[in-house]
Amino acid sequence: MDKKKTTLTYGEVFEYPPETDNIFRLFLLAVTGITIIIGNYIPSFLFETESSPLSIIPLTEFYDVDKVFSTSPDEFYRNALLFIKPIAIQFSFVIFIFGLSYFIYRRKPAKIIRQNNLTLISDTEVLETLNALKKKSGLTLNLNYYVNGNIKDFSAQVFGAGNKIYLKAGRGLVKIMLKKNYDMFENIILHEYSHIKNKDIGKTYFAESFLKTPFLITLITASAVMFYALIKNITGRIISNDFTVLSLMGKISVYLNLFLQVAVLLILLFVIFRMLIRSREYYADLRAASLKSADTMISYFKKAGEKVTAQNLFEKLSGFHPSLKLRYETLADPVKIFRPSEKLLFINTLVSYIFFAGAFIYGLSLLLMIFTITGYSMLFLLKGFLNEYVHLMLVYIELLFGTIFMALFLLFCGSLMRKSFFFQIDKIHIFNKYAENKISVLPAIIRLSLTASIGIVCGYMLLPLYGFNVLHFKNLLSVPFVFVITFVGFFVINYFHYFWMDSKINNEYKVDYSVPVLLGLFEGILIVIIFLTAILSFQFFTTLLFV
Repeated sequence: MDKKKTTLTYGEVFEYPPETDNIFRLFLLAVTGITIIIGNYIPSFLFETESSPLSIIPLTEFYDVDKVFSTSPDEFYRNALLFIKPIAIQFSFVIFIFGLSYFIYRRKPAKIIRQNNLTLISDTEVLETLNALKKKSGLTLNLNYYVNGNIKDFSAQVFGAGNKIYLKAGRGLVKIMLKKNYDMFENIILHEYSHIKNKDIGKTYFAESFLKTPFLITLITASAVMFYALIKNITGRIISNDFTVLSLMGKISVYLNLFLQVAVLLILLFVIFRMLIRSREYYADLRAASLKSADTMISYFKKAGEKVTAQNLFEKLSGFHPSLKLRYETLADPVKIFRPSEKLLFINTLVSYIFFAGAFIYGLSLLLMIFTITGYSMLFLLKGFLNEYVHLMLVYIELLFGTIFMALFLLFCGSLMRKSFFFQIDKIHIFNKYAENKISVLPAIIRLSLTASIGIVCGYMLLPLYGFNVLHFKNLLSVPFVFVITFVGFFVINYFHYFWMDSKINNEYKVDYSVPVLLGLFEGILIVIIFLTAILSFQFFTTLLFV
């Protein structure tokens, strides 16, 4: 790679995939993983039968010819239906939460218009100005322009759902600022149009829609089901004269452990949403700066940032928009947006572990259920015509198709996680191409790999049911082994990915984060292997140490 210094222009920022897309992908992975886990809470705590979907595995022993031929169809289907019910409830909950989020998202624009008493802008001069700036932004879609009744409001906001996008302008913006300070008016409108150009609207409002009612439903469902199960368990022990203070404390600690895990995961969604909002603001500033001279924007953020009092810790943690000082620094030196983020990679691997563990366990259980029922149905249907060899042939066919489907499922998971995982590694190339102070590659890869391994460990600690359990505290002794294994794995694939990309990049070839299909497939498989190894190793090393 040619190391000569070049200057990153505002327009060149958008020749590379934006960080906002990566963060939104993490948000979707987190929501999917959390709703799958919460969906399992309902059958896990409400049903009397063994609730783990993995309990279906003993039913798949139809390779045992004698067992199959001696089992009545009624007995098998009775057992199978016990597991269909919890699996159906679990996946229905996931679909319900996503469906409700989408419903809220589609109704959001009408709610904003109604709550803010917005009216359509009829002033032809204002409309002509807005349309001229829309053309300058490179937008071709039709927009609906609204204004509120607050003459002291000098802000603007774009919102919408699907292809219907709206611009809301404060009355002070179109009645006063447009005439007295056109340059600032132009900055504000171009910033809002940049959100549309960057495709932020759908991502932002869908994520926000989940953090409304569906978020509360998820939290209330988890809390109510666990509280009900706790009361039911304690009552049952009292009735059976098997109640002790020690057993009570044990049960309370287990449910408190699960509740805290779920609560932290839901808080994590707010953290990711906050990162999503902050990222989109930086990119909207940079795109607006690419459409006109950035001097006035930089000057405004610098002066306004100096007047604003420093944020306290609570404001820094709770605020969704980046500070004016940070926005000024990014505009003044846009290469900063490509500095690799250990914090983002940590959240990436934590969320990916939760998603992959949930998706793997329940995807496997669903496939086992489908193929078990299908296999037994075929066997009972053809029972009078089967001999042992035909029976085994059917078993092999079932196993073959099951393996293929599971492999495709794992490859899909690997592809999703790979896109986010290598994002920070790829940013090293861009940063070093344009920045004056280069990043030392080897230390950066080591730091990122260490951060990724810590994310795996924290994912295990926060994974309900199949992760850390306070009653099995000795499981923590497996953490150092898993940390070392995952660190080595992450370091190897990060090192390989960076130097493969480095060998292909020069001044004529820009980093677009794309790799050949086979290489992407190979990297996805390696990531799946590392995550699978982590999931299995937590239990393996614990067993090895205490057996």
